[in-house]
Amino acid sequence: MQPHLHFLETDQEWESAEDFLGGDGLCGIVLPVPASTQLITPHEHERVAELAALIKQLAPVHYIATGPCTNLAELCRFLGDDLQKYITTISIMGGALKVAGNSGHKDVHSGRQYAEFNFYCDPFAVDEVLRCGVPVYVVSWDTTQRLTIPLSRAQILCARDDAASFVRDLMLQFFERFGLKNGREFEFNDPAAVWLPRSAPQEFQEKRLAIVLAPDEFGKLIEVSHGHPVSFHSCEDLRIPEILDELLAALQLV
Repeated sequence: MQPHLHFLETDQEWESAEDFLGGDGLCGIVLPVPASTQLITPHEHERVAELAALIKQLAPVHYIATGPCTNLAELCRFLGDDLQKYITTISIMGGALKVAGNSGHKDVHSGRQYAEFNFYCDPFAVDEVLRCGVPVYVVSWDTTQRLTIPLSRAQILCARDDAASFVRDLMLQFFERFGLKNGREFEFNDPAAVWLPRSAPQEFQEKRLAIVLAPDEFGKLIEVSHGHPVSFHSCEDLRIPEILDELLAALQLV
């Protein structure tokens, strides 16, 4: 992977999810013991090879990336010409197309940031994934920042099983650690990237997208004629409450 153009340029330049999710990315909530036997914790030098072996074992796979695309890009490169044999579709949570981002450099006139966090972390990897040849669904910050619930609703949710209890506790811890003091609601970022391509593929529109790799707008998602064809979720206002109800139901929360 190429080095990040802004990495450690200043103390303020680099972004970290620890600010709002904690050091473990889960607001300090302990994950339930997984029932799956497919959990792998390889050493760094074996990471891509072991992931590729797992993908081949489970193929055909719909691969979902809810963070930076670094691992996925390395996997695409590792599998090479055989990639489409094993991965048939990809979903990505990331990018900010028609809204301001939340990371990276700011527009000198508007003061708004260009990039979304996941894409800003490794734009080179995003570029590699968008042109890998596998159909890609993009659920961007345009949509996920609107799929939110306030603390008052999170507090009255009833969990139907242990997994749902974990999700509810995660929401409440988010508010305690970050949301309340920053005036933020809980955002269904990652769940939306999992749920929408499966439940509402008809709501995605084909767009030609590219990621800016130049320094000034590094990590910005743009729509251009020479971009890579992807399926992009264009969320309609009237669908917001319905999507939220669908997500909560899928998470076994009522």
